[in-house]
Amino acid sequence: MNAANVADTVSINGAVITAVAGAASNDQFDQSGNATAEAVSLAHAINTSTTALISKHCEASNFAGSVTLATRTAGSKLLFGMHEFTAIAAANTTPQANQGGFSISGNDTADAAALVVAINTHPVLSHDLVASNAAGGVTIRQRRGTAAYAVSDR
Repeated sequence: MNAANVADTVSINGAVITAVAGAASNDQFDQSGNATAEAVSLAHAINTSTTALISKHCEASNFAGSVTLATRTAGSKLLFGMHEFTAIAAANTTPQANQGGFSISGNDTADAAALVVAINTHPVLSHDLVASNAAGGVTIRQRRGTAAYAVSDR
């Protein structure tokens, strides 16, 4: 999200949400923080709006994370909420049987592809998150209407 200024607006289905400095009320979001704080505030404004053109048709999330696999070593871990993923040196040919294991036996792009498969086939996370790979960088996004997950390196 680019920095918003006071009185900037977001239009959704013809209804308007306006940026304010500080405490926001209905159909307003606080633009006084950093980009992450603004995104949280805007998502909250969309999800709590009492304007039918917004509340009946829209749902917002500010969750997205990314992981770069250039420095992963066997045994290093990534945590998605309470779900741990472990880098393994051998190919993981059965990601569903080896939940949370992802291969780092190839180049960065192949390793990222393995993590994407591990996330997208996980019996719990696959319902809440979707992962994609671009040249060794994994982008993880929250699926619409699901709980947010903290992403951390262990």
